[in-house]
Amino acid sequence: MAIYVSKVFQQSFDAQVKAAYEMGGKLRARIRVATNVVGTTHDFRRVGKGVAVPHRPVQPRTPIGIDFNKATATLSAWEATEYVDVRDMERVNFEERGLLAQAIGHSITRREDQLIIDAMAAAFSGATIAVGAAGLTDAKLRQAARIFEDRAIPRENRTILMGAEQYDNVMGEGRHSSRDFGDGSVTQTGELRPLYGFTPIIMESRDEGGLPKVSNDRQVFCFDRQAVGLAIGGEDPTAIDWLPQLKAWQINKGIHEGAVVIDPLGVIRIDCLEG
Repeated sequence: MAIYVSKVFQQSFDAQVKAAYEMGGKLRARIRVATNVVGTTHDFRRVGKGVAVPHRPVQPRTPIGIDFNKATATLSAWEATEYVDVRDMERVNFEERGLLAQAIGHSITRREDQLIIDAMAAAFSGATIAVGAAGLTDAKLRQAARIFEDRAIPRENRTILMGAEQYDNVMGEGRHSSRDFGDGSVTQTGELRPLYGFTPIIMESRDEGGLPKVSNDRQVFCFDRQAVGLAIGGEDPTAIDWLPQLKAWQINKGIHEGAVVIDPLGVIRIDCLEG
């Protein structure tokens, strides 16, 4: 008699993994995303600026000189797999399945975040704002904001991705936690508030790599939503397969994705001294 997982169990498990995957990511919601990509590459288009010219009566019109450029994301396949012994399966309850689903989903979404971070790191061989023997200071934040203002980056599209130590650097200066500069509740709740128009995201230490650190310098990234792209070729449903040679169920979920910097002018790398 064949051994199989009931249809009810498989559908329930898959729904939990899907929820964990969508809720666990930090960066997808802050960048440009293309879904249902076919093939191994995807081109994100970028439209340059044009300059209007004076009107000349009864003359051929002069084009304003818009450039159409592209940035190519190369997709790669990733998967998360775990095994559940047949005897363990008999003892698995809904809470334990939920924890396993969360672990699988979060491992996938951490890889997705890393693809995005790696794409930004690869686009910059050097920092836009140098380390200057200091962490993430208020002066560096103001300089980044000034650069984005000069480049006309919409404020609602701005994100700063930093580590826990960099956020502590900023809060430690007092300016962003003092009531003299707005609501001081951050010192009580720890709630992340915009910093000079940047939506802050803290990236914790991760086995996947996290934010790059070279020697004692941590790389922090400010980016425009339209300047970084994620191409998604496919998100596999959760597969639950019986492996008789192992006497265990194999639980697997995969993705096929790639990230790229579409517009280098929409990304700033800040190097910060980290202890």
